[in-house]
Amino acid sequence: MVGVYYLATCNILPADKIVFNASNIAGGSLVMLPLVYRHNPEAIVMEITFLGFAL
Repeated sequence: MVGVYYLATCNILPADKIVFNASNIAGGSLVMLPLVYRHNPEAIVMEITFLGFAL
């Protein structure tokens, strides 16, 4: 996820393209995976919020 944000900041990857949003969604989903097994409600709410922004 950090790499995608770096590419967007350097104007290498436009932030309005589907690749950026798909990377955001994939990264957010991968971060949420461990939260399913080790419950942390605050982190889950935060990740769901960021996934909503990506959509």
